[in-house]
Amino acid sequence: MSILQTKNLTKHFGSRTAVNQLSLEISSGQVFGLLGPNGSGKTTTLAMILGVLQPSAGEFSWFGQQPSATSRQKIGAILEQPSFYPYLTAVENLKAVAQIKNCSDDRINIVLETVGLLPRKHDKFQTYSLGMKQRLAIASALLADPEVLILDEPTNGLDPAGIVEIREIIQKIADSGKTIVLASHLLSEVQKVCSHFGILKEGKLLHQGSIQQIEGEKITIEVGADDMTQLEEVLRNIKGVLAINRDGSFYRLEVEHEVSTSYIMQHLQEHHITPTHILRKQGNLEQEFLKILASHA
Repeated sequence: MSILQTKNLTKHFGSRTAVNQLSLEISSGQVFGLLGPNGSGKTTTLAMILGVLQPSAGEFSWFGQQPSATSRQKIGAILEQPSFYPYLTAVENLKAVAQIKNCSDDRINIVLETVGLLPRKHDKFQTYSLGMKQRLAIASALLADPEVLILDEPTNGLDPAGIVEIREIIQKIADSGKTIVLASHLLSEVQKVCSHFGILKEGKLLHQGSIQQIEGEKITIEVGADDMTQLEEVLRNIKGVLAINRDGSFYRLEVEHEVSTSYIMQHLQEHHITPTHILRKQGNLEQEFLKILASHA
């Protein structure tokens, strides 16, 4: 089922076009990553589909219908830095959020458990680390049990441990069946948590596709050794090696998906060959991202 559709969505700020005729579709259950460098229009796009900004042109729909108060109730979002009362506890802040959203506060413990803050629920917000503040913001977005969660740069400014925590929370929320739309410039994180992605550059949608397509691309293994002639003879007799091409000081092998570097190493050791170089490569989002940007330079 289609959750969100945009058609030629456009936003001008004076003479500058922040979003330029954006048309995309997000389906139920997807974790959709909106990628692009700073200034590419990610936040502006999210602001328009949330009704915070009025589009200059184009249109969008939620759940197959025009935006309405009913559809907005099905959406939880974090568009800016989390803002809570510093002198109140997590529970007290979420009770205030429930009043503002006109929803029940009986899910407070549930959402705090989801984001890993239940043991700290009676601690004041001002004692929280940046990562904990971001997790509380996600809890507040989940309070009304929305069908869709929208996150703008959810790991921005966090240390590696904080990034992992947010990643695991996003994966847990996605596993519960919710649709997630997140904007990010961290390609590796998007590949780890998203099922689909779109790439924006200067307000234009350059590409929309699935992470699975990228990860399903052909795999290559680079192998080098002091005796390249002997190396080639051994490589040609290894099951699962589809093609061998010389590339300077190593061979580039096209292999089946189940072929690993340890599998290649095992065969080389059986023939007393110690590789000087071995590296497995598979399609990844960073390579695809750079390739797409280069093609639209």
